[in-house]
Amino acid sequence: MKKGKGWAYTIARVLLGLIFFVFGYGYFFMKIPPVDASTPMGQMFLGFKASVYFLPFLKGVEGTMGLLLLTGRYVPVALLVLAPIIIQIVLFHSFLEPSGLPLALLNVALASFLAWNHWDKYRVLFED
Repeated sequence: MKKGKGWAYTIARVLLGLIFFVFGYGYFFMKIPPVDASTPMGQMFLGFKASVYFLPFLKGVEGTMGLLLLTGRYVPVALLVLAPIIIQIVLFHSFLEPSGLPLALLNVALASFLAWNHWDKYRVLFED
């Protein structure tokens, strides 16, 4: 079996793709419940929303990268684009909303596993 093309790889790729596809594009179709502006999480969300462009751009990128993962096209690029988003998701849930931390850590595990399978493509980024 060729490295990176086994069943575990496919499951990880599809699962991570579904997470970002659903939560990314879902933003445009689901009604977002009101947030409590008195909490730090609510203040942060309202700040993002007030910028007008940020959340649609972020969610569009998330959905598109999820679609790339689902189709198996440009997986290394999708992972590279999602890396800072995943880091921010983990930090957000670590400091502001701990209930979402398990899903955030699942994102880290899946993305790390997929990146490890594509290490040959990333190696050049770390060469001097």
